[in-house]
Amino acid sequence: MKLVHDSLSKPQRALRAYMNSETSPPGFRGNPLVEEEGCSRREHDLTHYHLSRYMYARATLERAFIDLFEGQMEGRMLRSITLPRISGRGLRRRIENIERMKRNGMGSPLYLDRAIDALKEATPELVTSARRLESEVIGMYLHNLDLLVFDMIAPGEDQKFIERVRKYGGEVVTCLELLGLTDELVLKGMTDAEQKVVLEVLRGLLFSELAAASPDEKEGDKNLGRIRFTRQHNQGWSFLRRHLFEGVSEQMILDALRLSGIREIYQPYVDRLFKLHNRYGLLATFTYRGAEFTLEGSPFAEKPLGAPIGNFELVVYPRDPALVAALTALRDPSFEHADGAIALAALRIGKGGLLLEEIQSDVPTLLGKRGVQAADCLIGLLQEWQQISLLAARTFATRYGFDRFYASTPWRIFTRYHGVMHPDKVRLYFDGMERLGGKLVYDEEPRLCIQPQYYYRFSANG
Repeated sequence: MKLVHDSLSKPQRALRAYMNSETSPPGFRGNPLVEEEGCSRREHDLTHYHLSRYMYARATLERAFIDLFEGQMEGRMLRSITLPRISGRGLRRRIENIERMKRNGMGSPLYLDRAIDALKEATPELVTSARRLESEVIGMYLHNLDLLVFDMIAPGEDQKFIERVRKYGGEVVTCLELLGLTDELVLKGMTDAEQKVVLEVLRGLLFSELAAASPDEKEGDKNLGRIRFTRQHNQGWSFLRRHLFEGVSEQMILDALRLSGIREIYQPYVDRLFKLHNRYGLLATFTYRGAEFTLEGSPFAEKPLGAPIGNFELVVYPRDPALVAALTALRDPSFEHADGAIALAALRIGKGGLLLEEIQSDVPTLLGKRGVQAADCLIGLLQEWQQISLLAARTFATRYGFDRFYASTPWRIFTRYHGVMHPDKVRLYFDGMERLGGKLVYDEEPRLCIQPQYYYRFSANG
């Protein structure tokens, strides 16, 4: 691991932490977007705020293209798309999608009717021509993606973009942008009758993608992919937690997984997690600012069972009765990864060392959902939940002989979740990494994962 922290300015450290690169992305300091023969140069500063929004927008749009058009990635950037052939049955399904969208009262009835009529009358030859035109539109979109992302993260526009994605999802936002580009084709001279028919079929295809991606009104906020835990999830987790540190067997874990509603279990993966539990499972206590906490460490410590980020989970529970009561009052088993926990940490234990994949607390969101203030005993601790998660990681590391561990950068988080995580939440995670003592290092070999990347290095002893 090469230490680079002390030789770089804070903006340059932010660039590497968010982009995993020494080169500024288009539209940032050192790599401005130049328009109209060099007369206009636009660039953002290399700040956590702008970089977090850039990565959020970029990852959201790339994820949408992967899902909509079987996009292909080269490294971590979108390079190409594939447009599969549409069968007659596929065309009928697209028409049904638009009709359902119209019944749900979504979109303009005039445009939806035109889209339905165009697809109903489309011949195979027209569909083929529309697909070729679709490739051109997508090419225009990708060519201008840097400028589009720049505009999306401009002050005042960034929050509008985030809110649209939260409400409708990245695929809907992408389809709307593509539909907007079809208007530009009209302005560029697509005026004869045959071209207009092809254009209407293309719009029908895009409306059908929009309809398929649009949430029903009853779904509301798409919640950025956050899972809601069912009664089965909670039953399986509660059952296993009672036995997790009392001689749990692999059969009991399999029973808990089935109780959670999992019907297809990949046995080799469960075997690997069970071995990690047997070797590293931890039930311990530690103290922070006079408050005592219980630490539970296992690949099966959180909901959903058997699906850790990395391969191991740490859950921190308060022991003070007042804190326990305060968290119980906020209880929401459908949302909490571990009922009554104040802090969480996800680890990856490997031959190259110990990696802290992410830290988290569900409590701030629970307070926001309830619209209440934190109890007095919680206020101070909630401001320092990151420190509590980090102390849990240090407790684990020292118990098992790790003298240091490494923490993910924002780049690693964004590329894992593909834009699902709100940029402010990612900044909350990682704005504090340097303040908490993390030193930026570069894993060039690489040792921890298959791709060279930056991490924050922490001493296990604080």
